[in-house]
Amino acid sequence: MVMAGVAPPSLQAQQPRLIPQPREMQAKATHFMVTPDLQIVVVSPVGSEDHFAAESVQDELELVTGRKVPITTTAAPPAGGASIVLGRLDQSPIRGLVDSRRLRSDGIPEQGYLMDVEPGQVLRAGKDGPGLF
Repeated sequence: MVMAGVAPPSLQAQQPRLIPQPREMQAKATHFMVTPDLQIVVVSPVGSEDHFAAESVQDELELVTGRKVPITTTAAPPAGGASIVLGRLDQSPIRGLVDSRRLRSDGIPEQGYLMDVEPGQVLRAGKDGPGLF
């Protein structure tokens, strides 16, 4: 038996635990670090579902980090600083991020979403309110 190139279980990357499970996922070698300046950014206009999604992310981060990450609302995602950006695929600033990252968003169904992780920013773009949550 040959085991070359196989890392011990403790060193293998964990699969993300996402609910619901994504229909498609592509793993990248990119890491996102939670830093003291992290903020959750909701792209406006903001509906009640959008704000609820941001609060859910905030609650989950607080459970893991012990600190409450601030939520901000803005017309355009920030260019610098660590952020988790939430928005909808039909919003122009979100569409711009999706296009600039060369992400495919065609075929995302109702209640679907796209998530992309870069070193300084996580993007979660929903097809609609339920998709964003």
